[in-house]
Amino acid sequence: MKYSKVAKQINDFAKNDQLLRNKIFSKSSISGKDKNALADFDKKSSDFIKNIVIEIGLPTITKVGKNASYNAWLLVQHSRDLEFQKSYLELLKQNEKDINPANIAYLEDRVLMYENKPQIFGTQFVLNQKTGKMEPYTISDPENVNERRSKYGMETVEEHLKKFYSV
Repeated sequence: MKYSKVAKQINDFAKNDQLLRNKIFSKSSISGKDKNALADFDKKSSDFIKNIVIEIGLPTITKVGKNASYNAWLLVQHSRDLEFQKSYLELLKQNEKDINPANIAYLEDRVLMYENKPQIFGTQFVLNQKTGKMEPYTISDPENVNERRSKYGMETVEEHLKKFYSV
């Protein structure tokens, strides 16, 4: 690992990201103050990762280790900067052999969802207001979604639902 100091910084940021999200999303309702705190943190995280990319390029497994490479992607996944997410997605695709390939699927779906387009891999879920249950955001060609997921080493949508949403 070439950039152990950078890896530690990324891991620390991601730890704080998860602590904040767990604190906020464990509440029965989310206040405006909570939403602002999350937006502020996501902006700081985005700016932090943008600077890392300028400094060392994409934080790949070779550069920062498996954990920090994943955590950098996680921070980008939570970013509210769509253009940055798109550029990061391109970097992921260019470095597919030196990252967790599932990160491409998750970020691609997130970008598509933010653009109000159907997702490809079925990674993004939304709350169905009528049933109160989580369900996949609209999927393009849903009949073949699990085949596409398997190419990235991912479980089926059904397995994912059972694991994370107690369906």
